[in-house]
Amino acid sequence: MPSSVEENEELINVTKLRKEAAQRLERNRLKQDLLFKKRKVPEMFQAEAALLYDSVFVFTIGLQTLEQSHTLKLSNVSCDREQPWDGGLSLINYINSVEFRGLSGPIEFKEGRRIQFKLDLLKLKQHAIVKVGEWNPGAGVNITDRAAFFDPGTMNVTLIVTTILETPYMMMHLGKNYTGNNRFFGFCVDILDRISREVGFNYLLDLVPDRKYGVENPTTGEWNGMVQQLVMHVCYI
Repeated sequence: MPSSVEENEELINVTKLRKEAAQRLERNRLKQDLLFKKRKVPEMFQAEAALLYDSVFVFTIGLQTLEQSHTLKLSNVSCDREQPWDGGLSLINYINSVEFRGLSGPIEFKEGRRIQFKLDLLKLKQHAIVKVGEWNPGAGVNITDRAAFFDPGTMNVTLIVTTILETPYMMMHLGKNYTGNNRFFGFCVDILDRISREVGFNYLLDLVPDRKYGVENPTTGEWNGMVQQLVMHVCYI
């Protein structure tokens, strides 16, 4: 649930996450480089593309550092056997020591997890998209514009929120006796929980039955997934 859409008779409320401004400057530099080399580049970078670019770059730096300190002995590794590659542990250690500013922000790791980055929380207000808060791994969500989420019509109500499992936005506790909203955790859960407490409403998280975001059937014009849930008013968000 990286973005949420709430619909009623007169209001469409859209909230989403965006990487911070400094990260967007890095993307603009890459766009200029690609434009010079290829003369053709998309107008907008998707988050997945930026993260993939940074992931490959991190792996490359780690592998180059490993090669400088070790004589690499490359051999075929079977996916069906439990014997790992001899240089695997060293490669992981070098990857964890990588630090640089990537397209998705500062790249730094601690105990195998990325740290030192944040996401902007955006909201559609009237005819403009504005920043209303931010999220970072340490502090979680921080709403800077609480009034943006205030709507008297939503006070003291329970909203059904359709969602889909997508790491790290929406994840589920497995193998434990969790019930209701306690089954879920992740970026979107943190944000939704904070907004609900600030604005004053209850919510019920519900996994979309077919586990799909939503695709339109070209023959019937009908949608499936989360879009269908919204169109049929099975959920609010």
